[in-house]
Amino acid sequence: MSSRNDITSSAVTVARADLRRLLNRRLVWGTLLLVGAMFLPSTAATAGSRTVEITEFLIQLPLDLITFSLVFVGAVGYDAIVGERTAGTVRFALGLPTTRRQFLFGKLYARTLVALGGLTVILVAGNVLLASGYGRGYVTAFWTMGGWMLLYAVVWTAI
Repeated sequence: MSSRNDITSSAVTVARADLRRLLNRRLVWGTLLLVGAMFLPSTAATAGSRTVEITEFLIQLPLDLITFSLVFVGAVGYDAIVGERTAGTVRFALGLPTTRRQFLFGKLYARTLVALGGLTVILVAGNVLLASGYGRGYVTAFWTMGGWMLLYAVVWTAI
């Protein structure tokens, strides 16, 4: 029977390999740039005009980002398991000294890290735009909303 450290280290090994592959994919980077290019200009225009009150803005912001974040999370999750199968590496990957559970958790770790990292960058840029438009960052309110957005991304990445 394996110890808990062996299980964790096997999942981390799978995650590192998957993370390296993910960070080299143009689909992930292109989608992140697309989400930023679609979401941030509308955020800047709304914050800069000050026609919308800050409370309404902070309610509207996640509704806009939800739509765009699903595209990014979909691109990150694309090919997670099926890609291994179509590339013919699934037998090799499952033949490694890991269980299927460790393999899946490793994939989930890597995909979650990329989704969280990408959306965090977009949220930081959104907070900067909010601060420049409204005069201050409203850090607590913004990052409460941002935390829920990141949790939303984690759930959809797991699915």
